Amino acid sequence: MAEARLIAPPPFGRAIEKTDNPFDWLTMLECADKLVLVDSLYTNLVEQLNLPNTKTPLLRSRVAYTPVFKNGWTLR
Repeated sequence: MAEARLIAPPPFGRAIEKTDNPFDWLTMLECADKLVLVDSLYTNLVEQLNLPNTKTPLLRSRVAYTPVFKNGWTLR
C-alpha cells in the first residue's frame, strides 16, 4: 500500500497516495504565492500553464541552453 502524504498546507492540503506523477503537484503549484524552481519539468510545466504566481527560475545551464521564459518570470 502506498504511503499517504500532505502536499500543501491547509486549506489546500490534501492527502494523496505516493506517486511519481508530476501532475499530482498541480494544486500546490497553482495555489502557491511564489514559486522558486530549478529549471526542470516543473519550470516548463508552470511556463506552459502560464500560472499567475510570482515565479523565479534557478538556472543550471548557460542562457544559450535555457528555454525562453516569457510568462512573468523574475530572472536573477
